Amino acid sequence: PGTWFAGETCANFTCPGSVTCGPLSVTQSADPVTITPGNSVSCNAGGVNADNFYARPFPNFTGGSINCVEFGVETNTGGDYTVTVNVYEDTNGGAPDAPVGDLVLLGTTDWVVPNNTTAALVTAEFSVPVVVAPGTNIVVEIFTPDRDLAAGGDGGSFFIGSNAVAGGTDSYLKAADCGLTAYATVGSIGFPTMNLVMTVQFQ
Repeated sequence: PGTWFAGETCANFTCPGSVTCGPLSVTQSADPVTITPGNSVSCNAGGVNADNFYARPFPNFTGGSINCVEFGVETNTGGDYTVTVNVYEDTNGGAPDAPVGDLVLLGTTDWVVPNNTTAALVTAEFSVPVVVAPGTNIVVEIFTPDRDLAAGGDGGSFFIGSNAVAGGTDSYLKAADCGLTAYATVGSIGFPTMNLVMTVQFQ
């Protein structure tokens, strides 16, 4: 089983994208830029992260074609690391996947976070834009897969980016190795200041 550990100290870095992401954007982050060192947690063992799913709802989306999702990375060490960014429709709003089965996948992309990325705003691009109808409740999910050597991983460590500036919708985490088989707010598991940095960019 994994154990909750805080993140590490970081420096500034930005990963540029090659797709035209905007011109419109929406965020649930009161501060969508700052990545606070040591503010994020993950389910990990000795710093090597297990499967972690991070999510944030975007209720009543304006509608349009989502081209990119910008998200924060507190730190990534141990090698280039592929994460998966998913956009779902939440058919009943509220907490993600409550009840189980209320999330309908609208689009997905894999994105490589370079080794030694710290305090970064990383922009993941969708090769096929995610078309969302006006008024849809969407959920953006970042999946960070198991890096345990025994599970075929690289032994590295990843912490998603967050800050302590409260505002917007709740941030959620799911990690079966730490006993979270369904999404829970980070506040409910003892980390109320972990507000995920995440922006949806669309046209």
